[in-house]
Amino acid sequence: MILTCLKDKVMKIFLFIIMVVVVSSGIAIAAKSESNSQGIKEQDVNKIAIAAESEPNSLSIRKQDAKQLIDSLSRKQQHSHVIEEGTKQLVRTDLKSDEKAYIRLKMAKSFEALPSQGRLAKEKYGEILELHPDYHQNVKVAYRLADLS
Repeated sequence: MILTCLKDKVMKIFLFIIMVVVVSSGIAIAAKSESNSQGIKEQDVNKIAIAAESEPNSLSIRKQDAKQLIDSLSRKQQHSHVIEEGTKQLVRTDLKSDEKAYIRLKMAKSFEALPSQGRLAKEKYGEILELHPDYHQNVKVAYRLADLS
């Protein structure tokens, strides 16, 4: 009887250890694959950011790169960097209206995510509606503006 009880406890401990190892392995694999997929993107973003810092109004920074940079910063929830880089990109003269509206939209969402910045988010949403009346996401923009008011 004591042997059976001891055998059950050893079996439970063994199963618990296996469960911990399996879960830990799964977490490690998931973390490694995520870091690898982000590592490639971060290298590209760093190249774009370095080029943007050296010549912010240069035509060497393609329009798509500006959107990719803002997008990447937004995905990483680096809200202050989205606002800073977005402000730099909005002074560029080679961007189209839709691209500037897109940057303003990302900035508005970043303001929304920051505590006590709702007023600035409203201003950015308002700018999109005012300065870019043909922007294809104006319905969503108007909805967010109404929701914040």
